[in-house]
Amino acid sequence: MQWPHDTLLWNLAMRADSATLTDIRFLDPRFPENAVLHGGVTLASHGGRVLEIQLQPLNLSFGQGRLTGHINAFSAADSGLVALRQGDLTAQDLSLDFARVYIDSLPFHGRLTGQTIVDGR
Repeated sequence: MQWPHDTLLWNLAMRADSATLTDIRFLDPRFPENAVLHGGVTLASHGGRVLEIQLQPLNLSFGQGRLTGHINAFSAADSGLVALRQGDLTAQDLSLDFARVYIDSLPFHGRLTGQTIVDGR
């Protein structure tokens, strides 16, 4: 987004009882269809190029699957998702199609159940 003189900067905290991710695609146009978020969301700009999205607590449903936990995601305006920090996630029958919109070269198909710890690019 371009504001009159520079990029729009974010400093926003919200709590969603239920938000369909397609309703907030202005944050990331790749949000998949049929994903519903419950939990806390904090957005913070780090300059005009990098947006930090903190999801805590995270409770996301996608089809028959669920993803819970917490994570900080960093998105760059020219690159998309560039890093995941301090993530502790638990998946229950989560389709990998959810991750595929962010990682199109993901070499796996199917569903994921279990815990994932992430911290890095």
